[in-house]
Amino acid sequence: MNILSKKIILGYTISIDATKLGFEYYNIQIKLDSEIKDIDLKSFLRTHPRIIYFYKYLGQEDWDLDIGVIAKNSRDLREVIVEFRSGIGRMMKIKEIFTNVEILKGDIVPKGVFEQKI
Repeated sequence: MNILSKKIILGYTISIDATKLGFEYYNIQIKLDSEIKDIDLKSFLRTHPRIIYFYKYLGQEDWDLDIGVIAKNSRDLREVIVEFRSGIGRMMKIKEIFTNVEILKGDIVPKGVFEQKI
């Protein structure tokens, strides 16, 4: 039986270097109020064109959510934050905002993961 018949690979995506299109990568760490409905939050994050990923943490004291954003500059990033706050984030506190100057590894499967042993 091979990998496809076992449904180990559920899908695939492409990775684009957004910096070559004039964007910068930012991370926003947010502390959420318990009043925010999880379904509304996830829907907003999944459909926003500038949000490239989000992680929800359990057990993290300082923040609940880590959001990856692409923006042309800090003014553009501010517009994304204003959209977030007006859309869903009225009950949140932004803990940290920082830019990623270099992505050292992203979604790369280590060599040998899919090699079959006989």
